Amino acid sequence: IFAPTGAGKSFLLNHILRQSVETGYSITLVDLGGTGELFPYLYPEKTAYIKYQEGKPIGINPFLVRSVEELTANKIQTLAEFNFILWKKDKEPQDFERVSMYKLLQHYYENHSGIFSFKTFYNHIKGHKNILSDIEIDSKFFDRDEFLHVTSEYAKGMFDFLLEDQEQSYYLSDKQIVIFDLESVQNNVDILPIMFLMIRDVNENIIWKNRTGKKRLWFEEAAKQFEYPVILRSIKYAYQTIRKYDGSI
Repeated sequence: IFAPTGAGKSFLLNHILRQSVETGYSITLVDLGGTGELFPYLYPEKTAYIKYQEGKPIGINPFLVRSVEELTANKIQTLAEFNFILWKKDKEPQDFERVSMYKLLQHYYENHSGIFSFKTFYNHIKGHKNILSDIEIDSKFFDRDEFLHVTSEYAKGMFDFLLEDQEQSYYLSDKQIVIFDLESVQNNVDILPIMFLMIRDVNENIIWKNRTGKKRLWFEEAAKQFEYPVILRSIKYAYQTIRKYDGSI
């Protein structure tokens, strides 16, 4: 939807969203303009409203799985991308780093007991000093010390609150409408990419797995989102995959 300021884009979008909900569509709204803030009041039982608040966890734990059987190739790839966002930011990881990360994630899920989360993954890597040699990864293919140093702010530093263990992701599977309100973090280069990886994880591994109805993924204030390379990659990925799930953007 393209129109000048004040022409009624948000009004029209709200109308389309309400029609979609009433006709049975599952909706994911990535919202940078506050369009979706009324939906928790209009449809309280159907809506999950996720908004970043300073000092509080986002409420989604992408590492959470009920069993190792849920650890599909897509899930491993999503988690690897999530870890690279924390570690590499906007830098594209090398292929050998991706392969190493896949192996480390598999080792973590096969050997960790307790709650799955980024913090416990971080501690798993930190606590096993010989983990690279144990799973036959040459140290030149994965810089363990750099990974631990850069990502420590999410495990025990400035952003450690962000990824606290939560179980909300299971409850999201029962919702028809999931809204990610990103207005407060649209200029936050640390938080925004993380949110988009969580959106990808929620869409692919929870929302789109529901084969019972059609889905729609909306990007509100998309022009602002296009400014970030990591978000462009997420949107490109969504365009490539959503058609497999009877969905549209």
